[in-house]
Amino acid sequence: MKNKTKTENSGGPGIEKALGYEYSPKNETHPELEGSLIYTAKTIPLKADPAAKPRDIFAELLRQGERGVVGSTSKSMKSWLVTLASVSKAAGMEWLGHPMTAGPVLHIDLELLKWFLDDRVRLICKALNIEHPEHLSLWSMRGVKPRPSMRQLVAEIKKRFAPGAFEFLVMEPSYKMVEATTQGTNSEMAVADYLEKLDELACYLGAAVLTTHHSPKGDLSNRSSIDLFSGTGTWARDPDLLLTLRAHEEEQHAVMQMTRRHGPPEADMVLKWDFPLWVPQRHMDATAIAKPGRKKRAEADSILKLLEAAPAGGWTTKEWELAAIRKGLGKSTFYELKKSAEVQEQVEVLGTGRHPTYRLKDRPF
Repeated sequence: MKNKTKTENSGGPGIEKALGYEYSPKNETHPELEGSLIYTAKTIPLKADPAAKPRDIFAELLRQGERGVVGSTSKSMKSWLVTLASVSKAAGMEWLGHPMTAGPVLHIDLELLKWFLDDRVRLICKALNIEHPEHLSLWSMRGVKPRPSMRQLVAEIKKRFAPGAFEFLVMEPSYKMVEATTQGTNSEMAVADYLEKLDELACYLGAAVLTTHHSPKGDLSNRSSIDLFSGTGTWARDPDLLLTLRAHEEEQHAVMQMTRRHGPPEADMVLKWDFPLWVPQRHMDATAIAKPGRKKRAEADSILKLLEAAPAGGWTTKEWELAAIRKGLGKSTFYELKKSAEVQEQVEVLGTGRHPTYRLKDRPF
C-alpha cells in the first residue's frame, strides 16, 4: 500500500500499530486529514453539550456546515421561495412560520439579469413591509462569459471574503453550474463535485448553504420526496435537507415537504402562491397532492367559477380570458377549456356577432 510499509513491530500509534503498518508523515498527500480525529465512543459525554452543537442558521432546518436542496418542476416559483428565504434571514424574520435570527447572507443568482434579481428583492420587501436588508449581498452572474467553473467560483469567494463573512449562502439554480460541465445533471460525478464544492464553501464560511434543482416531468403525486429530483440520485442522497414543492389540488397552491438527515420529522405544509410571496395555509389538507387528471378538472371548474362574477350580460372572450390569466391559467389552456365548456354546453352564449358574451348556464340573475 502506498506510503505504508509492512513491519513486524511498527511501534506506530493507534490503528496503524494494530494493523502492523507504519505511517510515513513525510509522504503525506492529504494534510487536511490531520484535523480529522478518530475517537472511541467511550469519550462521548452521556449528556450532549448544547454549546457544542452547530449553530442554527436557517429556520431550525439547517445548521452551520449543512446543505439543503429545493426541488420542484420548472417555473414553479421555487426561486421566489429561496429569494424569500434570503430576505427573511437577512432581516431576521420568520420564513414560512419558522423563526430566524438576522445574519449576513450571500445570494448568488446564475439565471436572472441583475435588474430582475433586484426587482424580486424590491417586490418581496414591499410585500413584507420592510426596508431592503443591509445584511443581504446579491451577486448576479447572468451574462458572465465564459462562465467560471465551480472550482473557480469557490476560489473567487475565498479570495473576496474571509471565513465567517456570511452565515447563509444561496446559489441557484444548480443546473446553470452543473450543466456547464460536459456531463450535466445526470452525471453522478458532476453533481457530486458541485455539491462537494458547496460543502467546501459551507465549511470555509461556517455557513448553511441552499441550492435549487428541478424535478422530472410526469406524474409526481405518488413519488417519495427523495425521488423528486431529476437526474442522478446524488441530488437526494448528499444534502442534509430536502425541500420539495408539488402542486396541490387547489389552484395556485403547493405542498411543501421537508426531509432532514438529522432531527425530528417536519409536517408537510400547504403553501399559497400570493405574488410575490409563498404563504403557509396550515388549515389545508397537505395530502391533496394534485394528479394530472384532477388538475385538468380543477382548471375546467375554475374557469366556470370565474363566470359567477360576470354581469347579467356576460363577459366577452377577452374579459373572461383576463380573469383566467389573473388566476394563473395560461392563454392556450384557457382557450382549450373554453372550447370544451362550449361543446359541453356548460356556458350560455349571448349574441351571434363577432363578439358574443358568455355567462354561466342556468345561473339566476
